[in-house]
Amino acid sequence: MELSHYWEIVRRRWWLVALTTLAALLVAGLLAYRGASAYKATVRVAVSVPVPPDCRAGQQREYDCNYYAWLASEYLADDLSELVRSRAFAEDVGALLGESFDPKSISDVVRTRKTHRILSITVTANTFDRAQRLGDAIVQALQNDPGKYLAQLATQSGQIVVIDPPQTQRGDGPVTVALEIGLRTLLGLLFGLALVLALDYFDPTIRSERDVARTLGLPVLAEIPGPRHGRPHVAARG
Repeated sequence: MELSHYWEIVRRRWWLVALTTLAALLVAGLLAYRGASAYKATVRVAVSVPVPPDCRAGQQREYDCNYYAWLASEYLADDLSELVRSRAFAEDVGALLGESFDPKSISDVVRTRKTHRILSITVTANTFDRAQRLGDAIVQALQNDPGKYLAQLATQSGQIVVIDPPQTQRGDGPVTVALEIGLRTLLGLLFGLALVLALDYFDPTIRSERDVARTLGLPVLAEIPGPRHGRPHVAARG
């Protein structure tokens, strides 16, 4: 079947394609306007091991105490990224929230990302308020008793400093929202095209010699041109 024939089918019922596409666009926009399915609160903390007091600039040592302090801080940040996803840390966060629930429901939604000595902790929730409260509780747990968690990592001199307090935002950014709207609109367009083709397939109306051959199964003898912009009259052998 030629592309021109498909174009003729779509042109005949173009309003149906436009209607389904517009409906999909409106529904996609409404879903985006109602809000995200998830919200994320992100906290950034710096983990460090201070340089020993007896380490003075210019003092002759067999090693660089500043270098080893920075290196220890990076290792400490690595370990802390795993600790904040533990059940014990989730229990402490739950206690600060004053709620009774399975700690696994907290540890499962905590994600971490480390850049040298900076640790980003992201928690996901289904509402903005819930994500913000979880972020605040994580900060409170780290600030109230940092030694409790650092002691588990076999260090007593480590420090945890909150660089950025919890910042809550939609789980899906503007680009993701735009892509979702575009994808849903495209699905509406494809559905409209499929609907038009299906309606044409089951439409018994004879409009051309192609329809005669398809519907009646008879060869076309002649085609009499109709009025301008009108349908031609087709004669078939009976």
